[in-house]
Amino acid sequence: MILFGMLICADSFTFVFTVLPIRVVIAFITMIKGSQLHSIQKVDIVKLMLIVIGFLALRLFHMPSLLLFIKKESLLKLKIFFTLLDLMDRLLCSYGENILGSLFWAINHPKAEVRKGHSWHFLLSIVYIIIHSTFLLFHISVLDVAINSKNSTLWTLLILVQFAELKGAVLKKLEDDKLLEMCAKDIVERFQLVVYLILLFFYNVSRYRENSITIFDIFYTDIGIFSAPWMNNLLTALLTVYLSELIVDWFKHTSIINFLHKPPSIYSDLSETFGKKLADLSRASILTDRSQQVFNKMGLVPVALAVLSLKVFAVWLPGFGLSMFIQIGAIWIFLFAVRIGSGYLLRWISSGYIKVDKEKDKDKDKAVSPRLFTPQSHRRNQGDSPAVEG
Repeated sequence: MILFGMLICADSFTFVFTVLPIRVVIAFITMIKGSQLHSIQKVDIVKLMLIVIGFLALRLFHMPSLLLFIKKESLLKLKIFFTLLDLMDRLLCSYGENILGSLFWAINHPKAEVRKGHSWHFLLSIVYIIIHSTFLLFHISVLDVAINSKNSTLWTLLILVQFAELKGAVLKKLEDDKLLEMCAKDIVERFQLVVYLILLFFYNVSRYRENSITIFDIFYTDIGIFSAPWMNNLLTALLTVYLSELIVDWFKHTSIINFLHKPPSIYSDLSETFGKKLADLSRASILTDRSQQVFNKMGLVPVALAVLSLKVFAVWLPGFGLSMFIQIGAIWIFLFAVRIGSGYLLRWISSGYIKVDKEKDKDKDKAVSPRLFTPQSHRRNQGDSPAVEG
């Protein structure tokens, strides 16, 4: 289930960087030809505008100064910051679904039918994207300070935060719907944590790299970045963060099903639900947002996460020129390959769930269907019955 949910999140996240620009270019070509835009094309243009505006706004924050400000705070304040930022992320994801959904609905309806007009919805969405992406930037900044601390700050912070999560989740009576909703939220948190760790890896490497080293040169052994002592400490800290989240989620859900006396198979219901909704993947185009119909249920807002990723990776891009376009093109090809791979895996997993569901339906039909009456069976039953004495 975790793998399936992570693939859905990855498919929706990579869509923003790979397919969305292509669809926007197609929409502009349609406008140049004088044809009327489809409702989905309007949504694509507005979505890309929100990403660009959010990225330009987030560039105003100087990340080294932000990290220096956070380093001055005590461990207690770091714990409060981390808990508050995690809570705000969940709240903003919930609000973001409604705000962006209202905007996408408004741009496809006449102005007379839209309350407060299109401009109000667009400005509200811009404010939301800026606020959400800013909180995400603060979130990874606090995590970066804990990772690069030379004392036990990271371990202490992880213990405090994870213990608070366990305390708020276990020993509670949850219905099946609430339990499945908690699983979806945990999947989104796991995926966001993976994105955070990848961003922190490249950001920390950018501190020690030379100006001539590109983002792809760090994977060559001749440069010697992976043999540096600081690299071992960084990878150990990143792995520690992920393993702590993995262990806490496992212990949390094990305690929940043990307290509620639920079978572990209940977690397969969430995967079956998503698998049924993704059953038409084989007929979907590569330019289709295949996970659009399920990521709202999971609570992922990839737009704000995309703005944060652009902010962090922007430090690797050189000045405007051929080298910049080559690096952008290489990153796009890599993400597009990830999207294709995730699409094939989603198609394969979802088709498996559909087959299992059909087999269950056949078994139910066989169990419910009445037994057919035949003369042979009637004579056999009479022969088996005991004789009646006269």
